Amino acid sequence: MTAAILAACGCWVGRVANSGDVRKCSYENIIVSDIMRKAKLAMGLNPDSHAKLPSQAATMPLCIWLEGWLSREFSYQGHRGEPWLVKSSSLVLVWPIWARSWPNAKWVIVRRDNVGLVRAAMTTHTMFGRSGAEAWLEWAEWYERELNALEEGVQYKQTVWPTKFAAQKDFREIKKVVAKLNLEWNDVAVTKLFESKEQ
Repeated sequence: MTAAILAACGCWVGRVANSGDVRKCSYENIIVSDIMRKAKLAMGLNPDSHAKLPSQAATMPLCIWLEGWLSREFSYQGHRGEPWLVKSSSLVLVWPIWARSWPNAKWVIVRRDNVGLVRAAMTTHTMFGRSGAEAWLEWAEWYERELNALEEGVQYKQTVWPTKFAAQKDFREIKKVVAKLNLEWNDVAVTKLFESKEQ
């Protein structure tokens, strides 16, 4: 829901799958999803898995061409200088590439408690590579450590806990994020977004 709210408040997301259906749209740009899958394949990993990469350093050569390549792709998709966002759960695996390519980027780090993360992983059809709550909890603890490393490794960042606005409709935290990103809170669009999700 974080990416959906930011998009509703003016962030450009480009071409995303199921863009006409709020309930199914992931807000992940299709070209970014494709490069994430190719990067995993190049390192011998299941592209659908959320396993730890063999080495962060092995992915560093990607940063040499990433910025120019992504700028061209976004231009083809219609980007005209608006604030843009990239959403991907795989970013935590390769964030140094992005941090080096965009050192002044503003990161929005989405957090969940480990119990909630395990529950989501076990009920989401796109999550592979583990079996059983104990194995997923081990993965969640590793994922949390990677998020901590990301949080410490980038300069401009904000952390959000989606449970506050997704379940409690408490938008105070996400409104602060929107303001710090120099976006304008769009109450009508956000309200419509949640109404569509609940239908």
